[in-house]
Amino acid sequence: GGEPPAAPEDFSEASLDACLASLDARLGRIHTRLPGNTLLMVVTGAGDTAECRRLTELKYKREARVNGLPPWSVADEEMAAKVSERELRGLCFCAVKHEAAADGAS
Repeated sequence: GGEPPAAPEDFSEASLDACLASLDARLGRIHTRLPGNTLLMVVTGAGDTAECRRLTELKYKREARVNGLPPWSVADEEMAAKVSERELRGLCFCAVKHEAAADGAS
């Protein structure tokens, strides 16, 4: 046989809090080990970019009237813009670890 079925994902607030605490601890360990004057950047990925590509391809086909598809409408464009805005959004967090003072204070 194959692999056992995956356990259902836990999206509870307690599970989210535990995940965030674990992430915070890991980032803290990374930051602690960095040399002074180092920039630490954490960048999130984007959402479902495949959906954006699918809509772009559909727009091209409909504008070219491939296979008799109906033309791309203003409503289609508005919907595609909303999807793109939602799916292409990401976040970037930055922190500079300053040089430690000569007396050991930070």
